[in-house]
Amino acid sequence: MLRHGLPSRALRAVQRPFSSLPRFTREEVAKHCTRGDCWVIVDGKVHDVTSYLPKHPGEGSYKGTPLLDMCGKDATAAFRDEGHSGKAVKIRDGLVVGEVGDPSEASESTGSGGFLSAAEYKTMVLRRKRRISPTSWHFVFDYGDGDFGLPVGNHVLLKLGDSERKYTPIASGSGSVHFAIKVYPTGDLTPKLEALEVGDSVEIRGPHGSIELRDEKIFVGGEAHDIGSVGLVAGGSGITPILQVLRSAPKTGFSLVYANRVPEEIWFRDELEGMAAEGLALTLTVDEAPSSWVGSTGFVDESMLKKALPQSSSLLLACGPEPLVKNVLRIGEGLGHKVAAF
Repeated sequence: MLRHGLPSRALRAVQRPFSSLPRFTREEVAKHCTRGDCWVIVDGKVHDVTSYLPKHPGEGSYKGTPLLDMCGKDATAAFRDEGHSGKAVKIRDGLVVGEVGDPSEASESTGSGGFLSAAEYKTMVLRRKRRISPTSWHFVFDYGDGDFGLPVGNHVLLKLGDSERKYTPIASGSGSVHFAIKVYPTGDLTPKLEALEVGDSVEIRGPHGSIELRDEKIFVGGEAHDIGSVGLVAGGSGITPILQVLRSAPKTGFSLVYANRVPEEIWFRDELEGMAAEGLALTLTVDEAPSSWVGSTGFVDESMLKKALPQSSSLLLACGPEPLVKNVLRIGEGLGHKVAAF
């Protein structure tokens, strides 16, 4: 290892074609998990970040997880979701020491030959839009022919100008993809989406994400979890990736807590209550409830999670506003669950 600059292994790696890089299994990468020997996986490539740890700007990266905590793990979703600069990408690429040995276990799915590309932006055209609540819209974009190429549980990045944000479609196929999007008046991207007219275009890139449903298992960062007692928590528009999972799996294996401000803002309520009839353990909670409300009220707290989630739940997944997700993951860890955010 060089004392300054690139690690010697990385220096040799960037001097030859990527196809000739050494290959490492995830089990081998997982052994490099200390401050003095730290490897991470990003986009299927293995990076030795040991020399960079002291230079890492802030220990709040990776959704509040220090870089050291990602050692030996797949950091793809965390790196992308953090919105790193071009300079950060160059630093990352300079630390490559190899690639994940089995291509079928790449850190992020690349779809199955569909429209999407995780490496470059593609263009879609707005076909129609309609308001579905006082603050939310249903957008339909045309992308062309063939499959969309989004694995269940993954998300995409939508971009307009210099504004970008991650979303999970509510449906796709036959050349079009549907999004339900809540507009925030002070947001960077959503007011621009609301202003779109039919025929306008947006850019899209993906798939991204470390959570995927396939082969009747849920994979989190490449680690497989059986479907049987999985806890789910959603807040507001954070229901979209969870809905994608629930539509594709047996309902009896899941418990869902879905939080909103008022009953009128509950997305897909009829569909979710239909899933409850098929075995989904569903808890709907709102902050402000009318006298006719028969669900739960108040914020998602430890008492609510203990009551709503199975004691045997081995996995707890959450999506929604950052304060909600952080609180849920903290509580979940305290209750002994394996936790992750979409």
